[in-house]
Amino acid sequence: MGRLQFQIVVYGGIADDSEPRAAADKVGEVLTGLSRDVQAICRNLSDDDDPTPLAERIAGCRIYVEGPPKKGQSLAFPAGTGDGAAEWGGRSMMAYASGVQEIRESEDPGSPVVPKGFDEDILRRISGYCQEITKDHDGFYLDLPAVNGTPPRRAMFDARLKTAVEFKLAAIAHAASGAAAVPDKCLYGYSLQGVLFEMADPDYEESSGVLTVGINARDGRQWICRIDKELVPDVESLFRKEVLVTGDATIRRRKPILKARTIKRLPGVADPVQAMDALVALCGNSKREPLQDFMDRVRERD
Repeated sequence: MGRLQFQIVVYGGIADDSEPRAAADKVGEVLTGLSRDVQAICRNLSDDDDPTPLAERIAGCRIYVEGPPKKGQSLAFPAGTGDGAAEWGGRSMMAYASGVQEIRESEDPGSPVVPKGFDEDILRRISGYCQEITKDHDGFYLDLPAVNGTPPRRAMFDARLKTAVEFKLAAIAHAASGAAAVPDKCLYGYSLQGVLFEMADPDYEESSGVLTVGINARDGRQWICRIDKELVPDVESLFRKEVLVTGDATIRRRKPILKARTIKRLPGVADPVQAMDALVALCGNSKREPLQDFMDRVRERD
């Protein structure tokens, strides 16, 4: 496979401004974690019979930033693996990207099985830098080119991956505890951000009891959320609004469940039509002005 060149692309937030940028400390955490993960993958995959010394194989997995950020719709960092034992750099990078996507897209988030080469330390680091980057951006992704007949690959690091990794870590901990196998696993003190929407509840008018609603979460999943009505007496005011909910999460194959302990409305308008109407009212817009020109003008405001 040889030496592999790829791109790390930060998107969302200020990374999509007319002058795209990202905080150096956040990008530094991503690069540090990514470099450690790929070297760990190499170590876990390495065969003792390989004639190349292990230290040289790992050196071939070191990540380098190969050029300055370039302007575009999002912020891209050209990068590549090291020169020593380049076969291992490319192989480990491909295994890492494939494993990340396998975890993110898994239809069985409660399984403790991890992709080949992965371990708990790698999962914890991924969760850490996903959490940091999504505070200011939608996430980042790795674009890997086609090599020796293998198709190009894209590994997404975002809220959905973070949730999938945390589910995986909970499943691993449950399996290691020796507890009896059960279909559901629990995450305590879990936080979830998304848009609340109403679900059928025959006792909606009652002031007490538990209200079952849905949340279209930032992680791309649709959650079931159970809220004590005494916790939020005016819960109907939160429908179609962006909320932050904390509580106990139950992992399930389809819709995970969150039993709410706290719920807080976040600033902003969740409905895209309402959001655009509010933006037009604030900035003004003529029907003849193209949408892209309008958005460029909005971004250039002080």
